[in-house]
Amino acid sequence: MVLKKGGIRGASDDYYFVIETKGTNDLGDTKALTDSEIYKIKCAIQHFAALGVDARVNYHAPIKDYVSFKNAL
Repeated sequence: MVLKKGGIRGASDDYYFVIETKGTNDLGDTKALTDSEIYKIKCAIQHFAALGVDARVNYHAPIKDYVSFKNAL
């Protein structure tokens, strides 16, 4: 997916995202996510936090579908 100029809050740059949808927006949804997927997402959240990236703003997981991703922006 590519968001063109002005696509995010009037930004002037293009943004490229890789989205792996999971069928849920709830990290605790064990019907949609395997234990392994939950573990990987939690590790990614800790990884970005250790880098000083605010995971609540810049890292969204899990994502149910494209609409959920776009609304999270």
